[in-house]
Amino acid sequence: MFAARFALALMLATSLFAVAQSTDVEPKELRREQSLRNAKLSPQRREALVRAIVKQIRNETGEPNIEGLEESALDTSVALIDLDGDKKPEVIAQAMREEICSPTGNCSFWVFREDRGEYKPILKGTAQLFRIYNSRTNRFRDIGLGRHGSAYLGEWRLYRFLGGRYTAMKCWEEIYGDSESDMPYPKPKVEPCQ
Repeated sequence: MFAARFALALMLATSLFAVAQSTDVEPKELRREQSLRNAKLSPQRREALVRAIVKQIRNETGEPNIEGLEESALDTSVALIDLDGDKKPEVIAQAMREEICSPTGNCSFWVFREDRGEYKPILKGTAQLFRIYNSRTNRFRDIGLGRHGSAYLGEWRLYRFLGGRYTAMKCWEEIYGDSESDMPYPKPKVEPCQ
């Protein structure tokens, strides 16, 4: 048990270090205290976002009537970031509901853009960590989503804005150690996704 926890801690530390060295922006994790409930939004915008998040959760779970869905939407972690430089922030959101999160902490992840009082998703993915790059595609900053598969395996996907939404363009795995021998590598191996 100790070896697995040590490997996970080492993996997270080396992952953040390796990714930070290979890009120009630190990876971020949305936290529960940055919830939609506490976001600096007007009541109308908050309600529009609740509706958009509820719709996404229903689509992903395939269950139209999940108990407490509006409360779950309000507990969704959010960040308001202007991705296209138009002075109107897009909403980066990560679900906190158990039904749409994996045991390793990968949860549904969305980027919403406001359009005439409604929020529409321009990126749908799964992530534990995210990165907003300084590079841009069609005015929008590129985004990286990081997921963990195990104590020794992580994955990053690079998304670029094409055709009105973000599209995954590149994928790479970070291998932090040998899971069979429970031995971490001194430096992660980076390989294209399989």
